[in-house]
Amino acid sequence: MKIVIFTEAGSAFGYGHLSRCTALKQGFEEFGTNVTMYVRGDTTAQNEFVKTEWLDNFDTSLLENFDVVVIDSYHAPKKLYEDAVKKVDFGVWFDDTNRINYPTGRIIDGKNSVVLRKAFWGESNLHSKKNAKFFISFGGTDKKQEVSKIVKEIRKKNLNASFIFASEVPDEILSVNDIILTHADENSIAEAMKQCSKAVSAGGQTLLELAALGIPTVAVIIAENQIGSSKRCMDAHHILGLVDITDTNWTLEAVSLLNKDKKIIPIEVQTKSIANDILNEVKQKK
Repeated sequence: MKIVIFTEAGSAFGYGHLSRCTALKQGFEEFGTNVTMYVRGDTTAQNEFVKTEWLDNFDTSLLENFDVVVIDSYHAPKKLYEDAVKKVDFGVWFDDTNRINYPTGRIIDGKNSVVLRKAFWGESNLHSKKNAKFFISFGGTDKKQEVSKIVKEIRKKNLNASFIFASEVPDEILSVNDIILTHADENSIAEAMKQCSKAVSAGGQTLLELAALGIPTVAVIIAENQIGSSKRCMDAHHILGLVDITDTNWTLEAVSLLNKDKKIIPIEVQTKSIANDILNEVKQKK
């Protein structure tokens, strides 16, 4: 069976789509499936994909000899999905907001599905680090000032705090023990997370990755589509709590949550089970 994936990543899109499509690709490959992935945008990530602006004047010849198409996009029109599914046996659509009325196929609800990369699979570790090292990630968005605010607030409470940043950060707030992850692969990111006692993260894929590792995390809502999944994580005790970046006192609220001694229940990763379900559904359809 051969599968083709179309998604987008970069400064205009963030990296959540690429992260979960890479994860699903890895899930399919666990079952011996051949997967090709096309990515549009200005991403500089070093993943295994073909970089191409596939959305404009969508070339359906890219679908030839494939059995399944996966599309994860906030911008692809309904007609593109309809054209795509005509060329293959089965369609899989990632969706976070009920964006359009999709053609027949499998919809992966991004708000309720935990599709994470291979470095975050397996048995979760209940986190027990007691150091003063914090993992900070605000995704692919430009939030340097917000990162600066939360770092300064944490340091007010803990002068010995050090940080691992997975986001852009102003040079003036860096200390000698801080680390910035640039173009890090998933294994390096997972290992960096495990070094930290707590984390502050935007409410996207990185939040779920931290939750999978059992690291006590405060979610910072920076986009409306992050609210639902972040609230579910909070209610299920996968994270310490959440704050809204539009609130005036969000940094104070975040630090208050970081100081709470709350038991965290690691989230269950569903990547392989979702991939297996899709493959079985395609086989039954043939």
